[in-house]
Amino acid sequence: KRDPCIQGERTMQQGFLSLPDGHPAMMAMGDPNSKQEKLDPEEEKKRKHSFATFSSAESSNESFVPYYCFACGSFVMAVDGRLHQMPRRKTDAAIVLDAKKRLKHRLHQGECKTLKREGGVEKQYRWHCTCGVPVSYQSSEWSSECNFVYVIDCSLALNPSIVSLYWREEGRVLPECMAVREEEDGKGETLVVQIEIVPEMKRFGIAKFEDKMVVEVASTVVGGDMKEANSEAVKGVTKVLGSSSKQVKLDLGAGALIINGISSKDAMRRIVCAMH
Repeated sequence: KRDPCIQGERTMQQGFLSLPDGHPAMMAMGDPNSKQEKLDPEEEKKRKHSFATFSSAESSNESFVPYYCFACGSFVMAVDGRLHQMPRRKTDAAIVLDAKKRLKHRLHQGECKTLKREGGVEKQYRWHCTCGVPVSYQSSEWSSECNFVYVIDCSLALNPSIVSLYWREEGRVLPECMAVREEEDGKGETLVVQIEIVPEMKRFGIAKFEDKMVVEVASTVVGGDMKEANSEAVKGVTKVLGSSSKQVKLDLGAGALIINGISSKDAMRRIVCAMH
């Protein structure tokens, strides 16, 4: 299903014009073309919304995965699955959630942004963390049904303790395991990440990102053959980075992942957000 929200002079399907991926694009806050609706204090109070908390049965259900605000570390959302396994939009790398599936969140209704886009105008109805940082958005009014909810890139993290570590000044320095090689033509960079793969764990996960990136996988090892485990690790990291299979390769001789098509800053933040 598509959830277009671009309105313009050329119209398709009840006045909507879709971008190539069928989803709206995201612009940074403070964009001069965006408009924020001003509300009086009473109306603002009415807009604040908190979804029901988990029942004891739901909270013990392992299919629900809690996520925390990457800005302040507060719990904001629980999803029936893991975000890195879900599709990303091509335009802004936002993670696309099926709104019809189980989803819990503790967010406040934010602003409605009207943004100028090529071929029309886009509306985003944003959800904010209690700290005021936008976390997600949808293409229809907050009270209406929608097909998709879009989680802003690097706005949520699996581990709240990682958040506080990252925002310390030293935490934003590239870890020891990541080296950056500038391309010869000066366009882009290649990342070399030293990796350790730990097989026969419960599921894929990133456990450490310091002197090495320690990646846990569920694959078993028979007779010392790590082929299946290596493949699972590469596929998992590729999803975390939002990259393609052509952009992430494992150099067995160097014990490292060779990553192209993403900046070191974006790669670091996406990896940190996915750490358990």
